[in-house]
Amino acid sequence: MTSDAWQHAEPSLHHGGLTIFSGSTFAITNALGDMLTEPQGLFVADQRVLCRLRLLLDQHETVVLRAGPEGDDQAQVIRRATRHTGGSERALLVSTALRVQPGSLEVRLMFRNNDSTQRSLSWRLTLAADFANIFAVKEGRAPTHGEHLQPHLDDDRLEFIGPTMTTRVSSRDATVTVSTQGMSETLHLPPRDTVTRVVDIQALHNGHAAAHPLTSASRRLHRPQVATRSSELATAVDKGFADVEALRIHDSETGSDTLAAGAPWFMTLFGRDSLITALMVAPFDQNLGLQVLRSLAHRQGRVVDPVSEEEPGRILHETRMSADVSLFEGHRTRYYGSTDATPLFVILAAELVRNGLAPEAVRELMPAVDGCLGWIEKYGDLDGDGFVESVRRSDAGLINQGWKDSWNAIVDGAGMVVDPPVSLVEVQAYVYAALRARAYLARVLGESSGATWDSRARHLREAIDAAFWLPELRTYALALDPENRPLASSASNAGHMLWTGAALPARVGPLAATLMSRRLRTHWGVRTLASDHPAFDPLGYHTGSVWPHDTALIAWGLSRWGFGRAAAEVSESLLRAATHFGGSLPELIAGLDASDPISGSSPVRFPTACSPQAWAAGSPMLLLRAVLGLELDRPNGTIQLHPHVPEAWLPLTLHQIRSGGERLLVRAASSGEAEMLGVPPDISVAQGPFFVD
Repeated sequence: MTSDAWQHAEPSLHHGGLTIFSGSTFAITNALGDMLTEPQGLFVADQRVLCRLRLLLDQHETVVLRAGPEGDDQAQVIRRATRHTGGSERALLVSTALRVQPGSLEVRLMFRNNDSTQRSLSWRLTLAADFANIFAVKEGRAPTHGEHLQPHLDDDRLEFIGPTMTTRVSSRDATVTVSTQGMSETLHLPPRDTVTRVVDIQALHNGHAAAHPLTSASRRLHRPQVATRSSELATAVDKGFADVEALRIHDSETGSDTLAAGAPWFMTLFGRDSLITALMVAPFDQNLGLQVLRSLAHRQGRVVDPVSEEEPGRILHETRMSADVSLFEGHRTRYYGSTDATPLFVILAAELVRNGLAPEAVRELMPAVDGCLGWIEKYGDLDGDGFVESVRRSDAGLINQGWKDSWNAIVDGAGMVVDPPVSLVEVQAYVYAALRARAYLARVLGESSGATWDSRARHLREAIDAAFWLPELRTYALALDPENRPLASSASNAGHMLWTGAALPARVGPLAATLMSRRLRTHWGVRTLASDHPAFDPLGYHTGSVWPHDTALIAWGLSRWGFGRAAAEVSESLLRAATHFGGSLPELIAGLDASDPISGSSPVRFPTACSPQAWAAGSPMLLLRAVLGLELDRPNGTIQLHPHVPEAWLPLTLHQIRSGGERLLVRAASSGEAEMLGVPPDISVAQGPFFVD
């Protein structure tokens, strides 16, 4: 196996089971609530502290009546149990209720006798642990079940002792027999009665809980309220914000909360994902973004380390919150191989202030902001051509380091994979937006450098257009290849030129038309790669699939340039997809259209997609902003509206827009008209798109 083989593999599939989580602790089970096969288990601090959990009922057959999650951290499975030998007695009901808390799992078993006579039932719970790290499990490299650790019997509890953690299993009921084989009991169930047994599973590190509880702030995000005729929209917004809240995790290094990327595999801080999600919810809660910025600034690169790809000023790609699990050799728990997280840090800082965060709160982060811009200039632009290149510094790192980071994401017009270094179009757009953001912050904070940053941004914008624009395809190139030649591929990356403002005004109309063409736009969102491209694959991770966050950012960009009808159409497509998933958007879906007979007129979830996933969860909030054309600038005392609300969503009222100390309300009674309420006298409201140059 080559060092890059892991990049060609997908995460282990989780077939039809349950996922529940609390902070960075999560459990994956099968549909019965058992843990039997890969990648099932209980994970704490990036280690699998339990790999087997199985309930056995002697001489009984079971049929599942209902199974499903009950919120983020709980699930229940209800089964009917009948004897193998048959007979006239009524079936038993057996419930397995699982509840995850930081560092622990509660297993609550309930046995109900529906008969009028006493019944006997023997049950057993078998357990095993392997302490495999999360990457080995995710990539299918975990030990086989023959390599489980043998438990130790300590009084009335079982203990599995791993290299750095111990898993302790105990019963709350003295009638349960505990042995190295697990837990067992023969129950004598009174007629028409229910008996409950509770088993506690706890992960310990040096005798203490191995995971931090969430802080009291974790469930106190400022949450928008939506009044609309569309129950689908209201559900998507409610579910999206609930998912964002559920992905809050404790950052022990800063002492506050931060945001994880997604369950189950990415319950940790990711630079790009966390920044974009915070950007999406900025009009409603600026504190979330501030916490993300502080967590990332605390871990900002300080030295040159080719192994972790750390460089001074660089914002990390991924960190692991446990010091016991390394991302790379040398016990490195941080990896910096992201080209776009660094400019996104600067963009978010300005966007939070624009939406109402006190400028003084960002002043403390200005050294980190300027460190980001320093990295862009010194380390990001490797060949001095004015563009930031995406290329790994380590053979163990990611081949591609933009948001499309799969190994085959970057392709030329003939469909051939292009190896780095490449200059990604959206990364240049982010750098442009970062320069403009720095100019904005300079003015807000009373600095004199705003004009200088704006001038740098203008020059970059012109250079991007000259190097990337493809007149024959009416779009910007996906990237420049190692020889700085544009890759003639129609991809969603070019859509990020819109929301950042990096596109020249003359290019916006043709680019919008390309993005709205049936080659890229589906009934469910915008494809990552055009359907007529030789490399197109509707099940390609980044070569034809639809990513909700990508589609939402494109809708926002269309709206910011005044293409309200197009923004509304794209927003409706994503809402249609959300409706098929109970309102909770998954990380990505297949790039099949509703007209494709194989899709069955409904979106096809990508097999390894995370759900909930942070920037997918944040997407409905950005769609609201897009259809209302809502842009706040609290320091300059302006609000802009340019509504184009889908008819099915009307009338639409959006409450709890937080801007500084104000709580604003926007109401749209018709598609093209909206009004702001609760606006203080020092803020003016204007109609029109955000970008007009």
